[in-house]
Amino acid sequence: MGFLVGIVSALTVSIQNSFFKGYKEVSPFVLNWFRFLIAMPVLALIVSIFSEWSLPAVPFWLLLFCVSLPAELIHGYTYIRAFQESPQSMVGPLFSISPLFLIPLGYMFLDEAPSLLGFFGVISVVIGPFFLGKGKTGGVKNLFHERGIKFMIAAAFFAALAVTVGKFSLHYVPPFLFAFFSVVTLFLGTSLIVFYQRLSLRLPFNKSFVGVTFSYPIIVALHYLGLSLLFAAYYISLKRFSIVFDVILGRLVHHEDHFRERMIGALFMVAGVLLIAFG
Repeated sequence: MGFLVGIVSALTVSIQNSFFKGYKEVSPFVLNWFRFLIAMPVLALIVSIFSEWSLPAVPFWLLLFCVSLPAELIHGYTYIRAFQESPQSMVGPLFSISPLFLIPLGYMFLDEAPSLLGFFGVISVVIGPFFLGKGKTGGVKNLFHERGIKFMIAAAFFAALAVTVGKFSLHYVPPFLFAFFSVVTLFLGTSLIVFYQRLSLRLPFNKSFVGVTFSYPIIVALHYLGLSLLFAAYYISLKRFSIVFDVILGRLVHHEDHFRERMIGALFMVAGVLLIAFG
């Protein structure tokens, strides 16, 4: 069950990523504001049907407001900026480096440690970007001249931090209820930022709007369901199959170049992530 949840989540994430290109000039905070707004009633319905409403203990709220909220806000901003700034087939696969951050965090806070075979997985993940940088970027050194790459590395780190805190928080609250409370606090936090920066909330209602906003509650629900079924590193590794879908959709939807090289890099990184998780 956890395997299926991970793969479906990966495909949904990649489809969402392809729609970010439709809003290159829109602040990620505005896009996230709509995503959180749509997600709240959907997750409330999911909790009502598949879970139970309850008030979590104080430690949950401390983790949510002090660690999870800032980590998720930064992750949400940098993740969208990465796709706005650079090709999907380039920055999408780079998000697979998040397990490199997740391993030490998971060991320190969750007592989850992959076996020694994970070392070879790390090597494979490191090799992948050399192929992503082939073509017009001229290699892995010039790969970092892409602004989207820097945003994606930051997104990978804060995603790993958010996953670690989220997994630990499941000791205090069921997964769907955590997802609901998390999205509510993210909506409130993003609303403050949008108000402070005086950002416009006027967006055209088109397929990009539908793809960006309505895919998010599905992703969130699958995310916390998957974390409850598998070790954090295992589930996130399965979810990283989205990088293969990113390369495919980058070619099919956005007609991006260097498909072969980036697919090879993505496969190296997927293989590395699988070794880290299942080794």
